[in-house]
Amino acid sequence: MPPAAKRNPIILCLGVSGSGRTKFIDSVSSKDKAAVGFFKKMKVTIYQALRPDTTAVGAVTLTSKESPMILLDTPGVDLNDGVNDVKGDVQKWLKDNYKQEKIEDYVDFILYFHRITDNRVQAEPIPFDWRNTLDKFAARDPSRLIFVTTMCDKMRDEAKRQKVQDTLKTCYFQRWIEKGAGFEACDGTSEAASNVLRIISSALTI
Repeated sequence: MPPAAKRNPIILCLGVSGSGRTKFIDSVSSKDKAAVGFFKKMKVTIYQALRPDTTAVGAVTLTSKESPMILLDTPGVDLNDGVNDVKGDVQKWLKDNYKQEKIEDYVDFILYFHRITDNRVQAEPIPFDWRNTLDKFAARDPSRLIFVTTMCDKMRDEAKRQKVQDTLKTCYFQRWIEKGAGFEACDGTSEAASNVLRIISSALTI
């Protein structure tokens, strides 16, 4: 992938509908929440207004001297139904903005979101075409794929929360985590989201 110095790193946010992608981005980019912790000096540029029911690719640029990055919001990966083409939308965005369309070649990090209270997890919670993309992406550097459990504050039973997280790590996302992918928990706060982005920032400066 191109050196980060030549452009702002691209962070692709994926997950099924309602998994908390847009809320995560909003928690570090909203004007009333931006002046905290890691991003207190950042400038936010929103290319497209983000909505909780994301139906199109939207980009938010977090600009700071230390850690500029683009957070790319997407519709739910479960919306690939012949009418909605989420991967195609991401590829089109990359082509329109960078004349590149291979996600595994041009995206710097992928955050895959999963709502911890989601009871829709099946044997394969990630659609087949996206599993292939994650495989190709992780083959280059698995540490640049991070699974993020969201809405952890909604599951107050700590033992139950830990059990769900362990199941996700050792079963549903095991094929990537055992290769070196990351796993982080978010409770919907700016601080928790900033911690995830701090991990990304540190990796990009190595």
